[in-house]
Amino acid sequence: MSILIWLFSVFFFIHSESRILDLSRQENVTISDVDINDLFVQIYTRANPIGDRVNLTDGSNVASLSSFDINLETFIYIHGWEDTISLPASTLIKNSLLVATDANVLLLSWDKCADNANYAVSWGCVGGTGSFLGEFLKAIRKSYGYSLDNVTIIGHSLGAHIAGFTGKNTGAAVGVIVGLDPASPLFFEGDKNHRLNERDAKYVQAIHTCATGVVGVTYSVGISDFWPNGGSHQPGCGLDVFKCPHLRAIDYYAESLLSDGFVGQNCNSYLDYELGRCGDATKSVMGGLNVNKEANGSYYLNTNDKPPYAKGDV
Repeated sequence: MSILIWLFSVFFFIHSESRILDLSRQENVTISDVDINDLFVQIYTRANPIGDRVNLTDGSNVASLSSFDINLETFIYIHGWEDTISLPASTLIKNSLLVATDANVLLLSWDKCADNANYAVSWGCVGGTGSFLGEFLKAIRKSYGYSLDNVTIIGHSLGAHIAGFTGKNTGAAVGVIVGLDPASPLFFEGDKNHRLNERDAKYVQAIHTCATGVVGVTYSVGISDFWPNGGSHQPGCGLDVFKCPHLRAIDYYAESLLSDGFVGQNCNSYLDYELGRCGDATKSVMGGLNVNKEANGSYYLNTNDKPPYAKGDV
């Protein structure tokens, strides 16, 4: 039975890989139209854990329409493909943030475009969605004198690239962007203008957990890039080489908000890290409520196969 399961998993992986790679070779993928009326943010604070829905056209009035507090930091989470703000990933990030700190926590809903079986359609919405979110943030800055230094944007998969386009539209004025396993199909290393890159915020960090080139990018996109367990397969995922590792970036980041135990070491490769060839190279905590802006380069670490995932400084 275990052999049959293994064979099925390999077949599923190859089939998925072929389907996505075929998509990435398309030359005439149409950029989808994004209607700003289909986008909104749900705004939460500790004072209002139920949340308020605010349209992206209402940035200049956000404090009067919701519990948004201009005296607090702001964290924005952007979900990925085939996901919505009502599904577990968004809820996990939101709840972890509200436990960790008193802040404005925003969940960006681009559900109508993201919840689509056709990846190319959702991909085509990324630039427009990020641009609209950028306009929303600029309106808040203009109306309230709110510094975008106080904004951290966290994006998973396609959401990581939406975060990048948001930063591009604000002139990289956003304080921090954290990309959680940024999506690979139809994003190319040499085309920084159309993907998340290290210049999209004052500081950009990426956490790679399914860096296969089929699901997540295989190249660095941030000022610091963390590659837990080598960045591709994750312990505890078993034969699932696709969904589980991709989602594990969310689990690691959510846990990091309440723990400083994800300690990575700057190193040339995961093999060197495993063989202890990093010497006394710099160590840095991955993720966290206050991202370490001194970290630069690639960092490697190992995790446990189930929660708590963090191993601490080992």
